Amino acid sequence: MTTPKWRKPLGILLIFLFITGYALAAGLFLAQFTDAPVLVQLLFYAAAGIAWIWAVRPLMVWTETGRWRWRRG
Repeated sequence: MTTPKWRKPLGILLIFLFITGYALAAGLFLAQFTDAPVLVQLLFYAAAGIAWIWAVRPLMVWTETGRWRWRRG
């Protein structure tokens, strides 16, 4: 396997852009629920705070391996 000279900086940039866009979208979505109960807002923040990990995982795997799927073993 060759060293990924271009893949790591590109992957880092794409991850940064994704997280920035994701945070903006989550904030804009939650802005519609400012009158919602605190528990509803808490659940949304918790779900949004965890969901980005699964969404960005294939990009992190690609940055490291060059493949979109992670293989065990």
